[in-house]
This record gives sequence, structure tokens and C-alpha cells, in this order.
Amino acid sequence: IFLYNFTMTPAPTIEEYANEITEVAKIKKFIPKASFTLLYWTAFIIGKVAKAFGINSSINAERIIKLKQANIIEPTVLQKLNYNYQYTLHTALSDWKNEWPEDWS
Repeated sequence: IFLYNFTMTPAPTIEEYANEITEVAKIKKFIPKASFTLLYWTAFIIGKVAKAFGINSSINAERIIKLKQANIIEPTVLQKLNYNYQYTLHTALSDWKNEWPEDWS
């Protein structure tokens, strides 16, 4: 079993995660930007159409809502102890890729 627990101060944004993951993985991907409203209604419509045709789809509006909700974990104890982070987001992902390359294939 592998457990990945991660926190940084300040917490990286989804955009920062996406950019760093594509860089560490050495893949060139266009990462589009879209408004919450556009994503929500697109997912809502796709979900309803799929359901009407009996298609099981992982695209649904609830997932879009979850993406918008903050899930920031504050490392309060580490902050009180003036913890000096050993990794940046980039070096943490690089280290993970080097130790567990099968997670990145």
C-alpha cells in the first residue's frame, strides 16, 4: 500500500500542479483554461445525455463542484516549528518519479 500525503505553504494551485506534472513527466500538453460555469454546464449536459442513453460516464457536474471547493491543509505544527521544507513542488514530484517510475508510466 502506498500513501501519499502532501502539504506545502502556500498550497499549490491546480494550475501549478498541472504545469509541474507535465514538466516533470516531460510531456508537452496544452492545458486549457475554462471558467467554472462553462465546465459545470458542459459536464451537466454530458452527464444528462449519457444517462439518457444508458451510458455510464465519469463526467459529471458534482466532480466540477468538488474541484472548486478548497481543500487546503495548513501545516500548522510545521509552521510553528519553523520547518524548512526540503523540496519544492517540482523537486518533490521529480523525487516521486525517480523512486516510483511505474506511477508515472
